[in-house]
Amino acid sequence: MVWFEVNPAKYKGLVRVMEFLGVLLSTDGERFTASIDEERMRQVRDTPREVAAGPVRKQRRERLLGLLAFCSQVVWGSLLYTR
Repeated sequence: MVWFEVNPAKYKGLVRVMEFLGVLLSTDGERFTASIDEERMRQVRDTPREVAAGPVRKQRRERLLGLLAFCSQVVWGSLLYTR
């Protein structure tokens, strides 16, 4: 049972994939999964390479930390330490 109104544009096909606050939620039979979209996965792969390649502005580092914090929502047992 869903306790919020569902926008039909937010889910796809029979598997019931729905985007909620940027996280893809999927119910496939008895399994429930949360994931991020392909574009964010590409950013997670490419951005650290750019940051490691040379001098980077503070804003770019902060953007990377924000992206990693967002992605840590869907990785079981992950925490983001910023020290």
